[in-house]
Amino acid sequence: MPTQTPPRPGAIAERIALYGTEQPPAERQSFSIGGMTFERVGGRFGAVRVNGHEVWHGFAFLFRDSHWLTPEPRFDRIAS
Repeated sequence: MPTQTPPRPGAIAERIALYGTEQPPAERQSFSIGGMTFERVGGRFGAVRVNGHEVWHGFAFLFRDSHWLTPEPRFDRIAS
C-alpha cells in the first residue's frame, strides 16, 4: 500500500473553506461513448448527457454495512 504524504500547511483549512470537510474532493473520471457522456465522482455517477442534453441527473449504488454506515463504493475496473 502506498504511503500518503501529509497535507501541505493550510491545506486542511482550505478544504474546510471550499468543501466543508477535511477530506479531499473525490476523484473524477470522465467517460464518453458515442454521443453519451458521464462522469464518475467517487462512488457515484454524475449527470448522464446525450448529445449535450442531460437525460439523467446521476445515479449511485447505495448500501449499508453492518453498522448502518454508508461506505464509499470502490470500482476496481469499469469496462464497456
